Amino acid sequence: ESFEPVIGDNGNGQPLKPQKGEQLEVGIKYQPDSFPALMTLAWYDLEATNLPDPLSLPGEYEQQSGKTTIEGIEFEGMAQLGTVRVELNLSHLDTQTQDGWKLASVPEKQASSWISWRPQGSWQGFKAGAGVRYVGGTWGGVDQLKTPSYTLGDAMIGWETAKWDFALNIRNLTDKDYYATCLARGDCFPGDERTIVGRITYQF
Repeated sequence: ESFEPVIGDNGNGQPLKPQKGEQLEVGIKYQPDSFPALMTLAWYDLEATNLPDPLSLPGEYEQQSGKTTIEGIEFEGMAQLGTVRVELNLSHLDTQTQDGWKLASVPEKQASSWISWRPQGSWQGFKAGAGVRYVGGTWGGVDQLKTPSYTLGDAMIGWETAKWDFALNIRNLTDKDYYATCLARGDCFPGDERTIVGRITYQF
């Protein structure tokens, strides 16, 4: 359970009620004996209440009868296969706003995978990785304007010692053009271009 204070009054001198959230979540974890791996599957149901009434007329006193619901299922998996580590994440969301539409800019489906390699022997300290991110289509707030899904690639290369860590990270590897989201009011936001970040870390 959660709550968030709301500033203002209801027009009669009484403070507005805090927005409340209630979430129910159940899940299961599985760790096999045959090789190092961990898998998690979770389902949750979230409800937020005391939101502004979407049916109230302009100029009326503030009403708080709106409600938003989110139901989702998530899967996370990780496996260590020798010097290679594999990670996988999947999620599916079913959302509904207080107006009865899908939540704006919230993808219904998402998936990502990441494979990293840390060799031993004479190459110990070297590290490299590559991954793929899929973001499903999103609605603009009134279920009339939908932003298409997109898939992006990422990569990493670096060298790590006991005290030093050198890494070069690349997001949107192919410099793909895409829209991150478009809203019903008419504006669209382009996604990030290729981003290259170098990092040097020293531990002491």
